[in-house]
Amino acid sequence: MKPIFKDRYDAAMKLVVKLEKFRGRNGIVLAVPRGGVPIGFVIAKELGFPLEVILSKKIGHPLNPEFAIGSVTLQGAVVNDSVLDVDASYIHR
Repeated sequence: MKPIFKDRYDAAMKLVVKLEKFRGRNGIVLAVPRGGVPIGFVIAKELGFPLEVILSKKIGHPLNPEFAIGSVTLQGAVVNDSVLDVDASYIHR
């Protein structure tokens, strides 16, 4: 199967084309580490927007860490309410 994008730069440039209508407007590019920052940098540079990094950490499911059930930031946490099989103490930790 052929990948959609050659690399992160290619993905960012294709997104810039879609966001071109926002050039010259009041805006900001928000990016999450790790993969989002290189893409966000290119988009911000191309469109002339400031770049801000959002520090967050995924809360993975205890049985499958790649399955995100929420996230935590310096300001708080958000958890998917539809995840019923996870003990609240796990999320708190």
